[in-house]
Amino acid sequence: GLERVRGNLSANYTLTTNITDIGDIDPIGGSLHWDSTTPAFTGTFDGQGNEIRDIRLDEVDDLSESIGLFAQVGQSTSIINDPGKIRNLTVRNATVDVENYDLQDIGIIVGNIDAGSVARVHAHGDINVKTGSSFYETNFGGLVGAVRSDNRYPTVSNASANVSINATSVSTRKSDNVGGLVGTVAAGNLTGSYATGTVSTGGNNTGGLVGKLDGGNVTDSFATVNVRSSGNGTGGLIGRTSGE
Repeated sequence: GLERVRGNLSANYTLTTNITDIGDIDPIGGSLHWDSTTPAFTGTFDGQGNEIRDIRLDEVDDLSESIGLFAQVGQSTSIINDPGKIRNLTVRNATVDVENYDLQDIGIIVGNIDAGSVARVHAHGDINVKTGSSFYETNFGGLVGAVRSDNRYPTVSNASANVSINATSVSTRKSDNVGGLVGTVAAGNLTGSYATGTVSTGGNNTGGLVGKLDGGNVTDSFATVNVRSSGNGTGGLIGRTSGE
């Protein structure tokens, strides 16, 4: 099962059948960006078209983490380049519930992609976020919270999310970036992908596909998402582009 992946975060894995009725699960790996003592996932996880179903990621009062099935994919600094790969996978009937968050990247599949790729991966589920208290930037996406890197070019391709994201209690004092597919694209490429569902937030930078585009590229992608926001920077495709 998935517990084997935690034992070696740099190995290659192949899913040979569907995994169902998982229930509560902690994110696999840690996040370099948030100074986790656990390394990011730098191996390959190939779902071979199979599904992981019925998972719940529940983080309460747990600060400075990336949250997703995988906390972070790849690690990249000026001296490190360890890419990770997630591909050919569907996660269905997923629930992410987060309260009292601070400094977090939140997505059903991956919290943050730092180096490597997510390809032909699809997410179905709900994300519920409550009561943020920090002035720092936080990213919520149906598939991935943030796509960014210090010196590499992470990619998301041929991916999708069918999600309901509810972050209506988020304060507009925060710079939150909420997207149906990805919260923030700050590096690399997002291509051939789409989002459907609903996104409701009380924060800023809310988009049907991407909450904030801040240095990366988005091509051949679309969204059919019902977007509702009481904050600034709202769009059917992209909430805000850097420089606006």
